[in-house]
Amino acid sequence: MTYPDLVTFCGGNERQAWCLAQKLPTYREMTEPELEQAVLDLLVKVAERSQRGNVQLQLTYEGGERRDTIRGHY
Repeated sequence: MTYPDLVTFCGGNERQAWCLAQKLPTYREMTEPELEQAVLDLLVKVAERSQRGNVQLQLTYEGGERRDTIRGHY
């Protein structure tokens, strides 16, 4: 996958593509399904790191943008 393909994958958001390229330098060797799984893995890691006490974090990926919903108390 080329960098322009990555930008397209991110819904045209070049900032998001740049961030993904920094976190996933092997994106060039990935197929689109592999990249989707890698993005999901990153989101799960963020969610697991964010869990504190009684906080429930829900992650969704909509239209090329990550949406976080936090419920509970810190």
